[in-house]
Amino acid sequence: MANTKISHLGGREIAMSGKGESYKSALGDGTSKPGDLVYYVDATGYATYATTALFTGILDNDYKTAEDTAITAAQPCTIIKPTSGHIYKVKFSDAGGAKPTGTPLIHNTGTGAVQFGGDDTKDVLGYLEQPIADDDTVCLMRWK
Repeated sequence: MANTKISHLGGREIAMSGKGESYKSALGDGTSKPGDLVYYVDATGYATYATTALFTGILDNDYKTAEDTAITAAQPCTIIKPTSGHIYKVKFSDAGGAKPTGTPLIHNTGTGAVQFGGDDTKDVLGYLEQPIADDDTVCLMRWK
């Protein structure tokens, strides 16, 4: 079975390390889902898809919203500011085949997701924490 929802990786939590995390309060934009890479829009307070290389963090789970559902526009939500060495569940795009633990991940700026790519350069955000199959659309990653 392909991992296509955050819960397929075990529960709906996004931050998996059990360590202290930094958070930023925001508002849903009606399109972003927990596990998406998002940026905070100063003018509106919304957390929206990170469509550029710049982003604020990972949209945290919201138990008031059904799983795999966008957080309603203007509904309070939380952005996790990733910490080096911590493990997160995130949206994934462009599998293109199975990959092993340790594969480098970069930001896919068109989707608010991570994808395979790069080597150990400044563009790498982190690494697969467990192997991924071709049809997976979520993954566990260790932040660089």
